[in-house]
Amino acid sequence: MCIRDRCKESAQCALDEFYPVMERAQQHLQGLTRDDVEELRLSSKPPADLLISAWIFMVLTQPPASLNHTWSTFQRMVGTPTLLIQYMVHYDMGSVPTESVALLKWLFRTVDVDAIVQSTESNKVARAICAWAQNVLCYHQLSSVMVTHREFLKAAQKELVFLVSEAGLSSRHEKWFIDT
Repeated sequence: MCIRDRCKESAQCALDEFYPVMERAQQHLQGLTRDDVEELRLSSKPPADLLISAWIFMVLTQPPASLNHTWSTFQRMVGTPTLLIQYMVHYDMGSVPTESVALLKWLFRTVDVDAIVQSTESNKVARAICAWAQNVLCYHQLSSVMVTHREFLKAAQKELVFLVSEAGLSSRHEKWFIDT
């Protein structure tokens, strides 16, 4: 198997992991209503799953240096019920700060976020936020794999061009080596 095929296979494996996570996040987000978010926003003593999901949301939406992890901060950030849903739907997953990704990875190792997403006893908004955060993290890992493959293929192609020119072969031979 050539290098290109191995990279393609590895990338496909990464995509295969990403799609179910993305679909689950979309299902949870589509299932949210204004009333679900309004209930969360008005809660004065939220249960643990809501506090965890609020913290996750703040990690991904505030600059890492300015994190203020309180329930009242989250309630202010949410603003109106539709704002939370719209924010998650239109979130730019490609611009997550490295510090936020590192903090999110640590949080996912510390707290069983998957249990919140899968539990029917967890709050609906908490499940949606946690599924959304899993999607963001999975997307970040997928994009890292793609960048690594792209860099590897670019370096391999440069080396191949050099070797072909050193061997005195024509560009026709170079194309043959790249395509096989």
